[in-house]
Amino acid sequence: MFNCNEKQNNGGEKLILLKNFQIEIGIIPDLGGRIVLLRKPGMKNILKSDPTQWNDPLARPEVSAFSGFKAFNGHIVWLSPQSEWWIKLDINSERRDNKVIWPPDPYLIYGDYKIAEKTDTSITTIGTESPVIGVQLIKKVSTDETLLEMEIHGPYLTLQPVESMHLTETWQLFKYDGENVPDSHIKFINEKLKGKH
Repeated sequence: MFNCNEKQNNGGEKLILLKNFQIEIGIIPDLGGRIVLLRKPGMKNILKSDPTQWNDPLARPEVSAFSGFKAFNGHIVWLSPQSEWWIKLDINSERRDNKVIWPPDPYLIYGDYKIAEKTDTSITTIGTESPVIGVQLIKKVSTDETLLEMEIHGPYLTLQPVESMHLTETWQLFKYDGENVPDSHIKFINEKLKGKH
């Protein structure tokens, strides 16, 4: 059985915990819907993330097209290709003209994500629409006793003035026709990761 708890931190950030006897997952909606904690109960966090930053609302940069980068680490979603984050956009002409590939879109990684749905086993958060690239991320984290699933949607709500702008990602998909049980899923994924196609 999972419990979903909301913990108010000293700095105003809210850490949402999904946990059971096997796993704890901590998400901060106010920091880009970021997963900052992943561990077995009583064990160390396996994600690189500094809890002192979670409690400091002043640590987060101002969210704008001119924001710098601050590493909060944890797990965050970036769109690709990274080489085109700024070069086809007019919202920050200095980054465009200098063909910078860093930082990622501040609205996606630092923005305030609202909780759309919360259950004992899942949380769905919705970010604000980014005026940088016109995308709004919707993130769902869910789990049972054996699997952690993340579902990310990134619909374009508005296309930026450069009509040729496009973001692409290469994914490799494998057909799976094994048993619909977690042990079989994990074995299949491990074999693919080891290159046993």
